[in-house]
Amino acid sequence: MNTAVSLFVTALLVSTTLAMAGPGTFLVHLVFPRNGTWAPTDNTPILFALQNPQLAASLGLTSIRWSLSRKDIANFTIYSNDLKLKDLNSTIGNIYVATDRTGALAASEGLWIFRWTLRYSNCSGPTDDVTYSYNSSTQGLSFATSISAPRPLVESVLSDQTCHNSDYLALNVTAVQDVYPVAYDGQPSCAVLGSSPTNVVPCAISINPALISSASAAVSYSACKATAASCALPSPTSGALSMAFTNKGLIWVGLTVLLLLS
Repeated sequence: MNTAVSLFVTALLVSTTLAMAGPGTFLVHLVFPRNGTWAPTDNTPILFALQNPQLAASLGLTSIRWSLSRKDIANFTIYSNDLKLKDLNSTIGNIYVATDRTGALAASEGLWIFRWTLRYSNCSGPTDDVTYSYNSSTQGLSFATSISAPRPLVESVLSDQTCHNSDYLALNVTAVQDVYPVAYDGQPSCAVLGSSPTNVVPCAISINPALISSASAAVSYSACKATAASCALPSPTSGALSMAFTNKGLIWVGLTVLLLLS
């Protein structure tokens, strides 16, 4: 095979592998609900910003469990849900906005507690004898609803760069280790965790207009599905489509060139 072509193919495959996942800080930041007083609505958004979302699969992270409770009534949960995370390996860039919504606060004034839980894994040892464990972390905050308060709109809360919430989870992924999928819930890799990072600034996550628009459309679609039989699907962001094509496309281009010229 021509040396230049061989190097080209190798570069394609290596760059594709690196784009999928690698060491870094995996961060989940609760954007909304946030502290303060908000108008009750039948479409309250639930928004999380994820940094380095490609690491989610290696952490065994498939959903975010959240619940909403009355603050003045102990152990009374009015609504809870598992926010399913999609295939984050195909996410372009290093920021992802996970969305959900609830109609449980419609016309309800009061004090509320929002809690969210992540269950994630940590592994160590060689590929043929990997040892892994599961951990969980629960965060929470309180907020109020009043008919005289501003309505929480997706575009507004995501565009507001002011630091409101300190609710976040940061994991220091020092390596992503290959494992046998059959031994790790079908996943081909798992994250090796180091000491918790100490220099995290969750509010420094910048969410671009395209992601804000996509998140708003996703929440609107979810609200429509709650009340109507037919709803127009939101268009995926060009970034997500681009990376999905890029990863798989580079692999196939590389392998095709390799086969044709070998």
